[in-house]
Amino acid sequence: MARADYFDRAALAASQVISGFDPQLFSDMLVANPIELCLGPTTSVEARALTDLTVRLLARLYPTIAFRGPEVEVRAAQELARRINPRLDLETDDPQASVVIGRQAVAPRGPAIFAGSDGWSALLSDDEAQEVGHAANPIGAGAAACIAAARLFRRIFFGHIAPEARVSISVLELVGGPGRTLAGLPTQLPRGVFLVGAGAIGNAVLWTLDQMALTGQLHVMDDEAIDLTNLQRYVLAERGHVGAPKVVRAAEHAGHLTVIQHPQRWQDYVASNGCDWDRVLVAVDSIQERRDLQSSLPRWIANAWTQPDDLALSTHRFDDGPCLGCVYLPEDQLPSDDEILARDLHIDYERFKFLLRDLLYRDAPPPTELLTAIADGLKIDPAQLAPYRDRSLRILHVEGVCGGGLVSMQDLSGLNRDVHVPLAHQSALAGVLLAAALICDLLGSAGDPTRLVRLNLNRALSDQVMVRPQVRDGSGRCICRDPDFLRVYHAKWDGVPFELDVALRP
Repeated sequence: MARADYFDRAALAASQVISGFDPQLFSDMLVANPIELCLGPTTSVEARALTDLTVRLLARLYPTIAFRGPEVEVRAAQELARRINPRLDLETDDPQASVVIGRQAVAPRGPAIFAGSDGWSALLSDDEAQEVGHAANPIGAGAAACIAAARLFRRIFFGHIAPEARVSISVLELVGGPGRTLAGLPTQLPRGVFLVGAGAIGNAVLWTLDQMALTGQLHVMDDEAIDLTNLQRYVLAERGHVGAPKVVRAAEHAGHLTVIQHPQRWQDYVASNGCDWDRVLVAVDSIQERRDLQSSLPRWIANAWTQPDDLALSTHRFDDGPCLGCVYLPEDQLPSDDEILARDLHIDYERFKFLLRDLLYRDAPPPTELLTAIADGLKIDPAQLAPYRDRSLRILHVEGVCGGGLVSMQDLSGLNRDVHVPLAHQSALAGVLLAAALICDLLGSAGDPTRLVRLNLNRALSDQVMVRPQVRDGSGRCICRDPDFLRVYHAKWDGVPFELDVALRP
């Protein structure tokens, strides 16, 4: 079988959305369902974007993909797919499903999903070929690639699903509101745009901005490197990029943009440099880090995330509607970081709490004694912890436990740990929406800050309510209700002089 050597990670993601998941059956179904990608000429920005992202998504999961179409396009698609999965099989005479890009693509040999785009809009159908537009806008095309990949996944793994008629989804209306129109696109990023997190969602943000051929500077922050477990869903990552710092890969794929690399955590950066960033795109996994980002008071924040059943986007101005802190305001007292680690690693808190606190404070790797206890607690082979011996305890927790890096194929059928690894098309669409929110804000069409965009790619989109209201915290506990935070925010962005209220409050 030509499945990738990071296949276990893809299986873990699938296990979270397929009821009664059986790892061997999942593997067998991939073998039994070779697919094909039917290509047309890539003579426009939209056509190139739709083709490129579709290849990047499908090559991470499917072990057999036949590419058919014009020779130049086929060769380029095969080369990209093989860089993602060098083991990929490129031949099949009996495709069980086809993804067809545009009206000029070759005829499909299997049951087809037809994808197209028109500027901001993604076009999908199970019945007839869709047009691919000639706008210099890749956002609709990027969304179409993600939705097509989701439809393909559902068709193969969810059993019989009813054919879906043509669907046109305007990303502009999702992000900006009904009836929104925009004339043109920005050609340059202004000063002060910061992407925090160059993981799966951040990769898709970078992909989108690169396809737009924007110029200017983009600050990208991430303190981690690409590892084998990331390849399942990082759309910019190829097999040869394992070991490269994520910010370095972001700079390599930046196209016309200049990426300013920040291989550190947001808290450390702000402690040294402060924060005068105008627009911040949040693509991190940590709720605490999202709170920290809001407390540093950027002018505008867009936040994207994934869950097993859906993906979402929210945008925030601190003094207008709910802030990012309102979304993640805890209702009860939260456990400390060391308590969370002890719980998730299944180790004795009283025995190790002071060691855990020290390692978290120093951002240090775990000693042998702790690794042994973790292996015993998680009931895994100690050899599985070898990749984390020289990495911080926080990374072991985030990647190994929360992200499922320590879960093997043999564990999946009985998986009961608190892990979350999204499917590639989920993370990619979240990133496309995040980039779209930035473009809308740059063009003065950011929409109502109380809007929350939420999509479940495991169900048909035609019957979903994809935009929901956000609610501002009514308890008065959020920092957006704190007069000192409000005064600092307005002083920073409106030039209003302020003095902190240092009086003791009852």
